[in-house]
Amino acid sequence: MNIKKMLHDNVLVKELEDEKKSPGGIWIPDTAKKTLQCRVVSVGPGKHTKKGFVPTQVNPGDIVLKDEYAGTKIMIDGEEYQYMQEAEILAVV
Repeated sequence: MNIKKMLHDNVLVKELEDEKKSPGGIWIPDTAKKTLQCRVVSVGPGKHTKKGFVPTQVNPGDIVLKDEYAGTKIMIDGEEYQYMQEAEILAVV
């Protein structure tokens, strides 16, 4: 599957790998990891509101923070991505 372009204010992100070891030297099991940082892969142009067009504020390549349960996981060419609305992004790092 290949995505041609994103629509509206939708964003496609790929989760960044978590550290396997804490700063204190403790190994973190896979079941305890909660990835909140993602790299933006693709963005839509924005959305239309009653006041006019609002462009998206994130760009491909940005590192963003998301809520733990934000987005919908999808598989593209065997890799896992998350598809979400821009409003689900908490901050740009």
